[in-house]
Amino acid sequence: MDGKGNPLGGGCIPAVLEHLHRAYRRPVDIGELAGLVHHSPNYLRSLFKQHTGRTVLEYVHGLRIEEAKRLLREGKHTVTEIGRIVGFRDLHYFSKKFKRSVGLSPKRFGECRPS
Repeated sequence: MDGKGNPLGGGCIPAVLEHLHRAYRRPVDIGELAGLVHHSPNYLRSLFKQHTGRTVLEYVHGLRIEEAKRLLREGKHTVTEIGRIVGFRDLHYFSKKFKRSVGLSPKRFGECRPS
């Protein structure tokens, strides 16, 4: 533990989060993230889960879903375009993750935006 009661190595999590917020549209590479903060992939996975309560992929999916919601509210893109814009390569997978997270399909969510 460090002097603040945080586990050693936990100071790298803000750098990882900052990177993920900038690069969430790209495929997630745990090796790249681990190299960024000079830890092994397994150690980073453990630290990340401990500090955020989610896996790296769960966190990235959350970022992607939030951006997809914003884009759907704008109504300027199709669901397929939005899925690709936010980093999902497979439309079915995007729809499945979106519905699991939001409770509505992306199409229904987009239709519910205020006029």
